[in-house]
Amino acid sequence: MPPLFLEFALYSFLLVVVLAAVICLLGIAGTIRVPPYYEKKLFASVVLAIVSLVVLLVRQAVLPPRIAVSEDVFLSSKGSWDWSYPEKSWRTYVSFKKDKSGLTFSATTYLYRGQGGIPVVKWNSIKPIKLAGTENSVAFDVTRQWTTEAAAAYPELQYEIGKQFSGIMTISADVALRGIWQPTDATSPWDLVLNQHGR
Repeated sequence: MPPLFLEFALYSFLLVVVLAAVICLLGIAGTIRVPPYYEKKLFASVVLAIVSLVVLLVRQAVLPPRIAVSEDVFLSSKGSWDWSYPEKSWRTYVSFKKDKSGLTFSATTYLYRGQGGIPVVKWNSIKPIKLAGTENSVAFDVTRQWTTEAAAAYPELQYEIGKQFSGIMTISADVALRGIWQPTDATSPWDLVLNQHGR
């Protein structure tokens, strides 16, 4: 539901468009006298407003709906999600779980070369995720850690093994969970699209 002032602005805009259209039609019919200069400007503004409304309606129909982020969304599909980086042959299996402390996030990224996956990255939320259930996105602290298997697959990472890199993960929802993990050291962010596991 949009905020009250946006709803008021929308209805005010619609009222102005309707009044302009009525004046324009009455002027064309000759019921009221409108100078030709203003009649043309009025007609052009009505057409522009109608085109804008049509574009807005088409955009709303085409774009996926925004969904409020809530525990129910995260725990749907038993809290099991995944996201892929095909260019790196990575697939990450994500788990959202609820316990006494609250909602937690954990994940493992696997490298697929040949048969089976090699775990290369471990992800964990630092604190329980706080959700009001009405926001369009939620941000929470997440650590990323390279595994010992990652050093075998990527020798250049041998000095990074065991180090925890902290960052902020921000997730919103539409037909999937979309987000970003931004490392606190200001290095490049990691984009993510979480799909329900098994799809």
